[in-house]
Amino acid sequence: MLSVEQVEQVDKVVPIFPCSCHRCGQALAGNDLHPLRHQVTEIPPVRAHVTEYQFHTLRCQHCDVLTAATWPTAVPRRSFGPSVQAWVGLLAGAYRIPTPPPGFLSCQGPERLPSGVLLVIPT
Repeated sequence: MLSVEQVEQVDKVVPIFPCSCHRCGQALAGNDLHPLRHQVTEIPPVRAHVTEYQFHTLRCQHCDVLTAATWPTAVPRRSFGPSVQAWVGLLAGAYRIPTPPPGFLSCQGPERLPSGVLLVIPT
């Protein structure tokens, strides 16, 4: 049996009162000092955090040459960060879900999940 969290640790409390007596139908009022407590624990939805780096190319007003922005060392070269790579590793290693071939991991398309990342496993 799971332990019940203290009321102070609960995010939301929903009091549920009976409207009427189950025997005679008379309307009920009052407050139960020790109600039956039922807690539901849920993990909030996960949504991917997507950062877009925009590399601009500008024209020099002096010599008319185009210069493109260089890639900063702090900007990752891969399209997926360490957390996404860890999830793919977990799914492939611990849960034996096959690793998709390159191109099957996408952030685009009509089937995009609420998390923002779509993992397509070929069958």
